[in-house]
Order: sequence, then structure tokens, then C-alpha cells
Amino acid sequence: MRLLERPLRGGWLATLGLLALLAPWFSFPSAFIIAGCGIALLIDRGAKRWWTDLGWLLVISLCWLTSFALAYRASHALLPPATSMYVFWDFAFLAIPSGGRTELVKLGGVLLEVFVNPLNLVAPVYPALGVVLPVLLTAIGGFSLTLRDRRVFLILSLPILLALVAAALRKYPLHGRLMIELVPAFYVMIAEGTQRLRTKLGRPAYVVVLVLLLAYPCSGTFYEAQAQRERYFNAHGDLHDNRFVP
Repeated sequence: MRLLERPLRGGWLATLGLLALLAPWFSFPSAFIIAGCGIALLIDRGAKRWWTDLGWLLVISLCWLTSFALAYRASHALLPPATSMYVFWDFAFLAIPSGGRTELVKLGGVLLEVFVNPLNLVAPVYPALGVVLPVLLTAIGGFSLTLRDRRVFLILSLPILLALVAAALRKYPLHGRLMIELVPAFYVMIAEGTQRLRTKLGRPAYVVVLVLLLAYPCSGTFYEAQAQRERYFNAHGDLHDNRFVP
């Protein structure tokens, strides 16, 4: 956030460039974060007409794109589409709907499952009802951020959008532990949505929303903390049973 408020200096530029250059070789999903935040910074600098910053950011972007392309080719050589990893994660790719009900149900299921794994905000009882609140808070939070600070909204939402595009292109699964890097963005938007409701509806409604939202994850944490328990993983390698995908 500090980079949004002031022009880039030599130290910041060097650090930013080095981290961007190395990141693809240490973390595949870092591409969503770096690309999303980079686009937000480019838009911000262009809007402010800080041309020097914009030029340096474009240079860093080209260096990152080169590094990412090389890392992608290397990973693709290790994991071509014929490998079992694509079979294992097939359920988590977004099928572009052609109008069929089955495809629409699968698409909606993969998206809603995000609130189960990894966000852990949907209880096993009546999940179709339980998912409504976190989805609503995410939408309200995103809308609130666009009104309050569109730069922050772009930084949070663009990585999610890029992950959705990658899942639709069958390049990266949208599920569970592979989405850990996007969890903070979801939580920030949910928190923003909750605060927005407090502003509009008052403290009593705010307390009710907090109880409904946090009752399941807090009770689950308390239960697991009472004693050492056997860890159960389902067929997709998740600690929590899936609610919206088979």
C-alpha cells in the first residue's frame, strides 16, 4: 500500500524488480499476486501521470514476464497435460458453460466451494443456506471498496480474477490449498462487507452477522484444540468435506 502513496525510489525499485524476477521460480501462484498488483500499480501511475514510475514499472513487468515464461515452460515440461495431476485436479477447472444445466451447476459448485476450502466458512449442515452470508459479505465488501478506494479494490480483486481466468483455461485449479495465496483478499473483502453492514444497519445487526459468520470456524477450531485428533483427508486432499463439488 505504501507504493500507492509515493513515487518509487531506487531501493524500492531494485527490491520490487528482484522479487518479481525470482518469484515465479519459487511459487507458481505468485503470478496472480504479482500480475494483479502490477496491473493495479500501472493503472495508478498512469492515472496520476507519474511517467517515470510508469516507465520503470513497465521495465519490471517485461522482466517478470520473461522470468514467468521461462518458469512456465520448465514446469510444463515436468507436468504435461497427460500426467495424473491434470486428472486429479480436473474437477477444479472452470468449464465455460455452453448453456447446459450440468455445466452451470459444476461452474457454480467450483466457485462456491472456495468458501468451504480454503476459507472454511460453511458448516456441513444446510451448506446451500450457509454459503449465502459469506458470498453476500464478499460482494458488499467489494462494492464498498470501489467506493472507498478503487486502488485497494483492484489490488485485492485482480489476483482473484486472474486465477479465475487461469482455471477457465485449465492452467491452474481453483480449489483448496492451491488458493491459499488468495485467502487474505477474500477475508479483507468479507471484513469490509461486515463493517459496511455495521455502518448501515447498526451494531446489533453487526453482532448478529459476526456470530453467524464465525460460529462454525470458531467452534471447529475449539473442538480441534481440545485434544489431538486423527486428521482426515477426503479424495481431493481436503481437511473439510466438500459441499458443492463431488
